[in-house]
Amino acid sequence: MSLSLVDPIVVGRERETSGVLETKYNLDNQGFKAYDLTTPILISDGGSHTLVFFSADKAGNNEPEQTLTFTIDKTAPSVKIASPMSRDYVRSEMILVSATATDVLSSVYAFGSAFDGKPVTSAYSIDSFYEKLGVHVVTASATDVAGNASATSTSFRIIATPASTVADVEKAFALGWITKKDVKEDIIQQLKRAIK
Repeated sequence: MSLSLVDPIVVGRERETSGVLETKYNLDNQGFKAYDLTTPILISDGGSHTLVFFSADKAGNNEPEQTLTFTIDKTAPSVKIASPMSRDYVRSEMILVSATATDVLSSVYAFGSAFDGKPVTSAYSIDSFYEKLGVHVVTASATDVAGNASATSTSFRIIATPASTVADVEKAFALGWITKKDVKEDIIQQLKRAIK
């Protein structure tokens, strides 16, 4: 952080300006120090800070103390995936993608979720009927106003069971993929016999 030092010139009294003699500053109640124009004030810790400063001119006039309060955010947002959980989901289930991001210091600037690499909204429902069996991944990422970024992911598996396979046949019929009811019933009966 750098400070700009100016001894103001009053119109009509230009000869009375003496120039800045020195500036002193106190960062976070660590005591006043002389400010060096060639060296910026280094602040490396994140969090809230208070800088108090004043200047004196060569004529011995001190300006009133100035106070500047600011926050340095070095903490990435907290990103959480509430759903799906890392477990097996039966192919006939609807799977909700639910993720959130919070940032205490500077607030969330950008947030996004993805299902198998494709962007989705945070309240997206996955119809597992249309997805391949096996492992899938949901990711969520966020960036805060200060530019800190974080991401998290969870993986889950879509599996088939005898009951979900029967449900798949029923859904295929409802969608018109199987057009004859007797064909659907025959497939379901064959599945039930195979299960036994």
